[in-house]
Amino acid sequence: MSTRLQDDPTDVVVRSALASLYLDQKKYDNALTEYTRVAAEHPVDATALNNLAWLYQQKGDLAKARRLAEQAVGTAPQAAQIDDTLGWILLAQGEAAKALTYLSAASLSAPQNPAYNITWPSRSTGSAGLPTLRQRSRRCSAREWRSPTEPKRKSCCSS
Repeated sequence: MSTRLQDDPTDVVVRSALASLYLDQKKYDNALTEYTRVAAEHPVDATALNNLAWLYQQKGDLAKARRLAEQAVGTAPQAAQIDDTLGWILLAQGEAAKALTYLSAASLSAPQNPAYNITWPSRSTGSAGLPTLRQRSRRCSAREWRSPTEPKRKSCCSS
């Protein structure tokens, strides 16, 4: 891929594949660099914007993460993974009610995908209206969870 990008640095398809590879390998700084280049070349690439939002969230830059996630929602409304990302960012910013709108939309638009499933606690828990998330991130596999409400301590699941 590097050779191809040396020959044509504007090849968005190859650059996106490289960014995705870096993301899968948890080379987040490299992924951030590549997705930034993709978004610069193709500003309506919802996947690049969404992944940039997630990366900035991981770095703690919630304002930038939110701006990118909202831009991604604008380019691909009703995409579960994008609604999920924006929902988590909003929740991290303390906007639980607004976050629930997006987390619920993600769950409803992809009910077969356990990464987006949420359950609603009883009012007796004292957290009426807040979901118990079965998974904290689409990057967690089913083996990394003991139960819907009790995650194992893995890096992809930490708060």
